[in-house]
Amino acid sequence: AASVPVVSDPPAPTLPADPPKPGPVDLVFDEGREAQVFVTGDAALSPGEDLVFVVRTRVSTNVTFERLEDCVNSESGNSLVFGDGPMYQPTFIPVLVNVSDPTVGSRAFAPFAVDRSADTYFVLPGACSENWVQDGLRFTAAAIETYSAYTSTFSLPNDLEPGLWELRLVLENVEGVSPTGDYVTIRVEN
Repeated sequence: AASVPVVSDPPAPTLPADPPKPGPVDLVFDEGREAQVFVTGDAALSPGEDLVFVVRTRVSTNVTFERLEDCVNSESGNSLVFGDGPMYQPTFIPVLVNVSDPTVGSRAFAPFAVDRSADTYFVLPGACSENWVQDGLRFTAAAIETYSAYTSTFSLPNDLEPGLWELRLVLENVEGVSPTGDYVTIRVEN
């Protein structure tokens, strides 16, 4: 009997077994603007499912005081935030970058603006004494304003390729850079 050659399908590509990394990850956009981002929902998703993540924005600002004591107390963080909240409203564009297969490229999603509300101000050490003249006279001190945590959600496209995807954020045309090189990573499975 003649042997019949066996024709088999080529093996399906195997995805790297790297687990997703839900964060938190700190991103630096430029001097004075940073954000922390982390996934709150599942970091292993299928196309069409929702990716849910939180962004905590930190922005350099100036805070006005009338008493040196109030300013110095804010160096450890002042949660007595009042008024209309920050004037500045950061608007981010989420981008997914395929790290399993760089030829796939990236996908950008609709921009979102975080709420104009702040949890705390941290006055920079030394900023009070540098700017204070006497109690009763208004002065400003450099501070870091931490915005309230903002939850954002978007649906993964139905045609999103399987694999590992890094979640990147763009703020006014500046992509956030992780000082550690780690990014929030999700796994997309069929």
